[in-house]
Amino acid sequence: MRGLRGRRPGRKQSMTLKVIPSQAVESAGISLITVQLGAENISVVSRLAAQHIGASFAGNMADYLPRSRDAEFLKAMQKSDGCLCIIDVDNDFDLAIETASSLQQLLGERILLVALSSRSNPDRILRAMRAGFAEYLATPIDGNEFSESLLRLRRRWTVARNTKPGRVLAFLGARGGAGATTLAVHLSTFLAQLCGKRVLVVDQHRQLGHVGLYLGLPVTEYNFYDLVRNIDRIDADLLNGYVAHEVNGVDVLPGPDGLFGLTEVPLSAMQQTLRYLRGSYEFVVIDCCHGVSTANEPVLAESDQIFLVATPDVPALHDLSRYVDRLLQYNFPAGKVNVLVNRCRSRGEVAMKAVSEAVQLPIAITIPNSSEELITAMNTGKPVSHLSRSEFARQLRKWATSLAGSAPSKASFATSAFAFWKS
Repeated sequence: MRGLRGRRPGRKQSMTLKVIPSQAVESAGISLITVQLGAENISVVSRLAAQHIGASFAGNMADYLPRSRDAEFLKAMQKSDGCLCIIDVDNDFDLAIETASSLQQLLGERILLVALSSRSNPDRILRAMRAGFAEYLATPIDGNEFSESLLRLRRRWTVARNTKPGRVLAFLGARGGAGATTLAVHLSTFLAQLCGKRVLVVDQHRQLGHVGLYLGLPVTEYNFYDLVRNIDRIDADLLNGYVAHEVNGVDVLPGPDGLFGLTEVPLSAMQQTLRYLRGSYEFVVIDCCHGVSTANEPVLAESDQIFLVATPDVPALHDLSRYVDRLLQYNFPAGKVNVLVNRCRSRGEVAMKAVSEAVQLPIAITIPNSSEELITAMNTGKPVSHLSRSEFARQLRKWATSLAGSAPSKASFATSAFAFWKS
């Protein structure tokens, strides 16, 4: 579904299964596959797909997977350079979702999935997004809307096929004041300055985002949600117009600086934005808005790792357990959700063993308390240097290099006395 458009900175039915010979698919470049579409819809989408992206119609699957067992058809799909698959999800939504997941496993980055439906409630759209659909379009098909969708898909395909995807790291505070923003900012600067990585920090908060303040960034004209609303027209110039470059070594997409920013955006647009950013940076570090709801589900779904930040006190751990319970319902792969305990070594803190037992997950990362140093960093807009000899800096160096796969020189990296990875 299309998102709202804002300012641009910088510059300003069912058919019998048809299988074509595999050699034809090989020479077709992009193949168009339809699932459960009627003849009229097939006629529309095949004509427009050929016109806008040069796709050749390879056939219509008369049933969803796994009920459709034509192995030759699937083999033909694998031989194409790329595949645009359009699925009518109304006949059996669950099987349509299963079909999408199976085809994505089969073709990986070579497939783009489009859902067609006469019903567009948010829950269905969200499930489709999680299953990997890039677009969710209404039926009957609107030719202009479908054409615009094809143009967006072409841009996205170009990025996916020509760039090595970076990693998306999401920071989610179990409660306010847990330090998620502080850690997101500092990990980003360490990845950039210490490890030489190209890093983008994204402030996803819907109002009064603080990432820019922590980095000493002056108030900017545009924010993350402005980019999301324009994602259907994304290119390098557009992105450059929204991003604040080289702020303490990192690029920044700040959050709204006011209380009532325009932050209502389609979930599909949010997901598309993150996928584009992943193709533009080695690391995309996201300071998430609070809670686990539709507001940040696209971020959580797209992230390679989620760092759930809490402090070692009873109220924070109470909230942490609720967050863990909720996130585990998503059935994320093992290792995606990481519990991070911040400000350790405080007097009266809850023991790490008790924390792990309470949330039924190991503590992946612990960060030492360094309140004085961090208060100074916040007030001055100058993050703690990666050259600092403080225990906090040593832990951040260890964390950053473990993620980046590179190590600093021995002279700048002292062995920490504080346990980092917990088993």
